[in-house]
Amino acid sequence: MLTLYHGRTSGCSLKARLALAEKGLTFESRILTLRGDQFEPQYLKLNPNAVVPTLVHDDRVIIESTVIMHYVDEAFPGALLMPTDPSARANVRMIAKLMDEYIHTACMTLTFATANRASLAQMPPDALAAELAKAPDPKRSEIKRQVVQYGLDSPLAVDALRQHLKLLDRIEAATQDAPYIAGAAWSLADAAATPYVWRLDKLKLAKMWERRPGVSAWYERIRQRPSFKTAVEDWISPADIERYSNQPDPWPKVRDILQAALAIADRLAKSDPSNAGWQSDLSISYSNVGEVLFSLGRVEEALTNFSAAIQIGKAPDNPNIYWRRALAKLYTNDAAGAADDAAMALKLKPAYPYYAIWLHVARVRASENDADELAANAKKVDRSQWPWPIFALFLGSMNPDETRTAALSAEQQSTRVGQSCEADFYLGVYQTEKGAQADARPQKGDFESPERIDVVEKATFAANQRPIFQPARRATDSTATAHLDFQPRRD
Repeated sequence: MLTLYHGRTSGCSLKARLALAEKGLTFESRILTLRGDQFEPQYLKLNPNAVVPTLVHDDRVIIESTVIMHYVDEAFPGALLMPTDPSARANVRMIAKLMDEYIHTACMTLTFATANRASLAQMPPDALAAELAKAPDPKRSEIKRQVVQYGLDSPLAVDALRQHLKLLDRIEAATQDAPYIAGAAWSLADAAATPYVWRLDKLKLAKMWERRPGVSAWYERIRQRPSFKTAVEDWISPADIERYSNQPDPWPKVRDILQAALAIADRLAKSDPSNAGWQSDLSISYSNVGEVLFSLGRVEEALTNFSAAIQIGKAPDNPNIYWRRALAKLYTNDAAGAADDAAMALKLKPAYPYYAIWLHVARVRASENDADELAANAKKVDRSQWPWPIFALFLGSMNPDETRTAALSAEQQSTRVGQSCEADFYLGVYQTEKGAQADARPQKGDFESPERIDVVEKATFAANQRPIFQPARRATDSTATAHLDFQPRRD
């Protein structure tokens, strides 16, 4: 018999529930509110640390979420949640270490600086002190006190944002060559990271990865897995939903913080040009600010920051920085420059089909004949996996109807919907390429994610935006286009 003591939105509880769900295990649920019930003598006998989760398996008590995940994997049959390759297993442990030692506290800090702040800030000082004292660790109580008082202006919040950017960069790098953090299969590394990316999403900070296509695609895969509904969505209460949805939008303040961090990194890097770490931090800061500026439509300024990041970083082995600059260049109609950057991104990640597709689009916009290059890139793409049908469309080995049919062949409905919308988007790009490409100046929204298109957002752009890439009309005339414009997903 399995009994799990857990909190509804507790990040560590989510980790344990994800592992249990992936193993297909059921358990008796004991929900703790964490408003003092974790200090009840009966619970302290199980978990002297007064934290969640705690797993009871028959007469055995297991505490600490990372330990619980590994116990569940090793004690029960079913899908293996750890890779067999020693290097991949080491990657899982490094991700778990990052979560436990840095991200968990950073997540708490951001949560209390945003969603949890309003109600706590209204409390009388004595009541607030009593509430914060319920934390099992006095250090955590002090962190909460500071961020409740100062919000995102607290230096602790700034550091928490920096830690989350490290996490997002780790996921982005890990998913350059595989769909999941530790390789081709879901693992405990994904269980460890999912709660914290989900929390950023709930805190209205998903824009932190809108220029990280690997993170966007990974998070979409995670949300499509049945375990995500079982372990995450099914446990969220109406009060939790209200708390997250009613918080003020923190993004403008976060944007300012990232720009301030750039100024600090700039001063440090200039003070000691030989310090490789400071130079790297400055390069990353320029790239992050470039993302923010691009999201605001300040494309020329974004280009300046992307270029500075590349120059300072001495051409880092991260294809996404070139990818981001390529998108900005396409927006300014610098198709030749976009092609150069897309080619560099593809050089760093040769089998990534989306880079190859947009390299082709940039070549066509620059009036270059890339037939041989496109064919050579096609040989590197896995033809058994999506989005090969989209690649095949541009290659000429599939027609639009065959591409649509392939998009609808996935087993899961959510995957079929995503692939179908994505196919519509790229069919629009394809038809624009074949016809009115002189008017094919892309809006920044077209590139929010190269891999997924939101079903809702495909209807229209804001009223003040002019039409651009249009989804293909499902009609006998394959050259017709619908008069509905849409943008890729902004998860």
